[in-house]
Amino acid sequence: TPAPTTGSSIGTFASASPPNGYKADYTTIITGSNVNSNTALTMYGKYPNFRTDVAVNANGTTINTRAYFEVGGDKTYTCSDYGGTWSCSDNTAYEAYSSPATQASDPDFTFEADGTMVVAGENGTCFKGQRVSKPEQTFKFCYTTDGILVYSVSNSGQGYTNEMTATSVVRGIDNSVFTLPA
Repeated sequence: TPAPTTGSSIGTFASASPPNGYKADYTTIITGSNVNSNTALTMYGKYPNFRTDVAVNANGTTINTRAYFEVGGDKTYTCSDYGGTWSCSDNTAYEAYSSPATQASDPDFTFEADGTMVVAGENGTCFKGQRVSKPEQTFKFCYTTDGILVYSVSNSGQGYTNEMTATSVVRGIDNSVFTLPA
C-alpha cells in the first residue's frame, strides 16, 4: 500500500500497511464511572492478517486472549489460554469491521486533520472525529505514514474514555504469528 501524503484522509492512513508487517505494544486505559482499567495490548499486522493479544488479570488469574482476523475473510478466531491450555473458537466475521478505515467512508462519522504527535519514537499524523448521529461520541486516531496506529482515544459520550498509546513499534514480522495456537 503506498504511503499517505500530507493532506491524505484518515481512511488513507488507516488502510496503509507496512509491506513486511509490524508488531506494536500498547497501554490501554479505560476510565469512567466505576471503571479504571489499565491493560497491556499487542497488535500484529501484515495485511490482510491481523492479531491482537491481551492479558487480563481477573481475581488473581491471568487469562491470555488472542483475536485473529483477515480483512475480507469470513471468520474471526478468538483463542484463550487457561493455565497453559489454549482453546480457540471461530466466529462469523463482521461484514464491515468498524475500524477508522471503514468509519472514514461511513456517512455517520466525520473526521478532520488534527496535527501530529510523536509516540513511541514514531511520528503520527492525527485525525479527530465524531459520530454524526451521536455527536457526544468523539475519537482521535494517530497513524504513522505506513499505517501503524500509535495513538487513539475515544469518548463514548456516556462518561467512558478508552485511550490506547503505543509503547513500542517493530516493523517486520514472521507470518507464523498468524498461526492459531495448538
